[in-house]
Amino acid sequence: MSAAPISRKAAIRAVLDGWSSQNWSDAAGAALSVVDAHARGAPFKPAVPEEFCVKNDCSPQEVAQVASNALGAAVIAKDRPTVITPEEIDSFSRVASISASDVASIARPIPIPEREVKRLLLGILGEPEVPGDWGGERSDAFSTHVYLDGERITSSFVLKGPSKAGELTPADYGKNGDQLQRSFTQPASLHVIQANAQLATSIYELANGLVLDARAKGDARAVATIWDGTDTARILVAYGLIDPSDGRIL
Repeated sequence: MSAAPISRKAAIRAVLDGWSSQNWSDAAGAALSVVDAHARGAPFKPAVPEEFCVKNDCSPQEVAQVASNALGAAVIAKDRPTVITPEEIDSFSRVASISASDVASIARPIPIPEREVKRLLLGILGEPEVPGDWGGERSDAFSTHVYLDGERITSSFVLKGPSKAGELTPADYGKNGDQLQRSFTQPASLHVIQANAQLATSIYELANGLVLDARAKGDARAVATIWDGTDTARILVAYGLIDPSDGRIL
């Protein structure tokens, strides 16, 4: 059984520890350079900056050997994007079978109330209870039954029904326009941001920053997924919950 992948940060730390064992100081980004080479499956020696060898009075061959000893057969995990598509989530992967053109005839905003969208999405997850709404909520639904990469991931859902046409911005989420930020204060790693209509690029920009902040605070699995009206329609059609011609609940 192969070892679990290690993070890029952990790999760099291992190489720096190798430098320290030789009383070397990092220079010209040598640790990062050899870690990048390792991740590509490339040889270490060409990746060693000349400046590093001059500063530490060593040869590229010596540096390559120390780096090889430090990293061994470790596999460096690829950084997940901050925002992923619904197709990448195991629990909603059936959406891959439905294209945007398959739901083009459904009106935008999708003519389904937010509570019904919530019920349908939770039904896909097998959640029997549909929580009510209140003005100070941090999310519209919370689930521990979403799977990502074959493992459960605690998930927060922030939903927006057909109450407003046109492009939605962060200000349209929550009574005070701060529900997306409040969603990230919950013990959730996957943050689902959904709408029945179009979403402004500011939604994506905010989600990116919130995910990066969550990762910096220690949640390595933090990630967002953003579903506009087309993605929402695709998901509901893929699971046989609405009519692809008009969005009518089946």
